[in-house]
Amino acid sequence: MYEQVVYDIAVSLRDDKSLPMPEKICILGDTPAAELSAAALGQLGIFSETAENVIAFDELHLPETAKRAVIITANRRTAERLQKAARAAVLLADENDTALYVTDLLRLAVFVMQRGRQGGVYSQASVLKAGFKRLVCAEDAAELNAFIKSGCKGDFVFSDAKSKEFKTLQARELEILCETDRVCRENGIRYSLAGGTLLGAARHKGFIPWDYDIDIMMRPEDFERFCELSDKFSDRFFLQTPKTDKGNFFFTKVRMNGTLMTTEMTDKLTDIHNGIFIDVFRHSYTAKTAAFRKAHRFLTKCVRSLVYNKWNGTAVRGAKGSKTSPIVKAVATFLKSVLPMSFLCALQRGVIDFFKHDTGYMYDGWGQHLSSGAFPSKWFDEFCELEFEGKRFPVIAEYDKYLEYLYGDYKALPPLSKRHISHDIVRLDFGGQEIDK
Repeated sequence: MYEQVVYDIAVSLRDDKSLPMPEKICILGDTPAAELSAAALGQLGIFSETAENVIAFDELHLPETAKRAVIITANRRTAERLQKAARAAVLLADENDTALYVTDLLRLAVFVMQRGRQGGVYSQASVLKAGFKRLVCAEDAAELNAFIKSGCKGDFVFSDAKSKEFKTLQARELEILCETDRVCRENGIRYSLAGGTLLGAARHKGFIPWDYDIDIMMRPEDFERFCELSDKFSDRFFLQTPKTDKGNFFFTKVRMNGTLMTTEMTDKLTDIHNGIFIDVFRHSYTAKTAAFRKAHRFLTKCVRSLVYNKWNGTAVRGAKGSKTSPIVKAVATFLKSVLPMSFLCALQRGVIDFFKHDTGYMYDGWGQHLSSGAFPSKWFDEFCELEFEGKRFPVIAEYDKYLEYLYGDYKALPPLSKRHISHDIVRLDFGGQEIDK
């Protein structure tokens, strides 16, 4: 029943680079937090009953082999008595504190173990002052702890994905998808659910519970024909392309008229249609050989960076963690500043769609999965249908391989603490009163 929580703790500890775990840790105590901690460390392969590093939950009797130990207690008198014994550092913390999640309770103990002294008594406040950083904020911790207390029944989602506004937004997105599906079927356009929408269809038969946006994808040939069908949509909807919306340089979306939805990225784009939307992505052909595919992807990243930074009014910084020369960044920033947006957009299209015919490989040159590399174009040869929110929509027949290419083990749910709404909404209006997020 608590497997979801154990997995969440284990993944959070594994991915936390700010506070490396000791090679082996012994957990003592029979409290819920102790049991969850021991199970999570066991999944990571670092739990050992004979380890010299010991974390004890309200357990006063330490093994003789313990060299570094932290005792967690909520009782100040107990802490003072332990302080005199000087065999361990003491952490004053309450595992029933609704604002403290088990992951951070365990990390607090490790922090004290690594930086504290035997016989020292440390409160949460003193540890935070010493530089400890929480992974889970108080609000999220309260919801996660309530889920644990209830017995971990059902699939956990945070409250931001349960609100009336969120459910209404999902309903509006579904309306747009249904209209797009009608236009595509009536005009012989082949498309597939894409990204998280395809993942939701395959794993949940609908929206991922903490996601609201809808993506579809097409081959280049179908995409070009689709972009000419703006007059086929009913009056409630608007096909947004660089041709149909002045000021829109690269979006292809289907919007709902009379609505408004902006994110942190799009809120400043006041001269374009900003209605609630679904994304339409074009997958492009790429080179036959691995070396040329790598070069094609690199050039794509370069031109996309120029266009994005021109649009955003920012300097070219390069990818996070890259070793791009400051001189190269300066030259790129100069070029994006002096070259007109129309030229940069034409250059971007020329690079991404350089290969006009099927080479046997495609890539997501226009979308967010560029870094995933190429995939066989034959995956787009055959289509089937999957259920999505009680309706059936087209998907590529090889959707299983495609999802593995994007996400790896896509059937596994993400850790509990990651199940937040995936996009930051700034303004939202369903056609009535505007709601500021």
